[in-house]
Amino acid sequence: MKISNIKPAEKLITFLKTNIANVAIYGKDKPTSGLPDAYIEIYQNGATRMIASQLGFTGAYVIVSVSVKLLSTGGVNTVMEDKLLGMIDSYFENNRSLAVDNYEYALDANSTVYQGHGLYAGYSTKAFNLQVKIYKNS
Repeated sequence: MKISNIKPAEKLITFLKTNIANVAIYGKDKPTSGLPDAYIEIYQNGATRMIASQLGFTGAYVIVSVSVKLLSTGGVNTVMEDKLLGMIDSYFENNRSLAVDNYEYALDANSTVYQGHGLYAGYSTKAFNLQVKIYKNS
């Protein structure tokens, strides 16, 4: 397994773009202007680490950030936020993990990293970690 081939964020982005319709999902390609009313961002959060070299798998975290434009009153659009979070939650119900190729994603017990206003002007944001196990290709 080459370090340059370990791309947990990109695998999850590709999977979600294929399986969630009508939602903008960004990684390194997020535009600096003209953002939609709601979108999801995914990045690797921290270093990749060896978990069990004999078994051939490593681990990492990806951060998933859901951003929704604030209402004209300045309040959080909880309906849209809950809708986007529900789309992601559906893959992890009942402590299920999500397998995509040789990557396995799971909600971390202490997954919420940030919730509130202010990461991007005019948006509410909820960001959480997913734990990733990366298995060596057979």
